[in-house]
Order: sequence, then structure tokens, then C-alpha cells
Amino acid sequence: FAVNGEGQLVTEDGYAVEPAITIPQDAIDVSISKSGQVQVTTQGQTAPQVVGQLELATFFNEAGLEAIGDNLLLETAASGAATIGGGTLRIKFQDGVKPAVGDTLTVISAASLKGKFETITVDGFTVTPTYTDTGLQLRLGS
Repeated sequence: FAVNGEGQLVTEDGYAVEPAITIPQDAIDVSISKSGQVQVTTQGQTAPQVVGQLELATFFNEAGLEAIGDNLLLETAASGAATIGGGTLRIKFQDGVKPAVGDTLTVISAASLKGKFETITVDGFTVTPTYTDTGLQLRLGS
């Protein structure tokens, strides 16, 4: 992860994490716990403060994931099933991407999937999720 010019936590490729997490300008230390909690320590503080929470998926054997480039990993039989531990899925489309009402998006395709998101939002649409043993699809509504 990195911090962009606006103080937002971003991926290695510059994509802002969702939900947005802002790192104070006077932060002298940033840490992310195994549970995804983002904490900062600022000038003059001795105790860290929580500034956000990253939603995580877990795998039985993380070493079994296959790296496919751009810091993306693919589930394999060796990694085990992806497990969603609740949380929020928020989808924002990049400029030029314009799906239509009625379109279906495949969001997760896995050998095996467990768990569900507590909340799913797609900018500009209502959404109907369909979970299967191997994935998640979202049907866009008006």
C-alpha cells in the first residue's frame, strides 16, 4: 500500500481502497493488523488511532495462491476456498466503463466460495447478488 497526494490509502498500482481511508498528513507510522485494521501514530501521540478497516478474504493455505500479475492472486486447489467474512463490497466504475441496467457482473469466480458480504453497493445502480458455491454475480437494476 501507499498514500497518494490527497492522503488516501491506495494500492501499489494507485487504486484507492474502498471504503476510502485517509492517512493524516502528520502521521509518523502506519500499521495494518492481520484483521485489516489500519492505525496511525501522529506527531505528539504515543498511542495509535484507528483510521479505517480493510475487508479481507482468507484462505486455508495462502501459499497456494497463484500470482497472476498486477498484485493479483488466483485461488487454486492448493489454496483452498475463499472465505468472505462479512464486510462491504463497493464497486465504482472507472471513467469510460458504462454498464447498463440488466447487466450481470461476475465479481468472484473461485474453485470454492464461503461466506457473504454484509453490504454490496454499485455506484449508480441497485444490485441483486447471486451467491453460488463457486462465485458471486451481481445483476444491476435501476
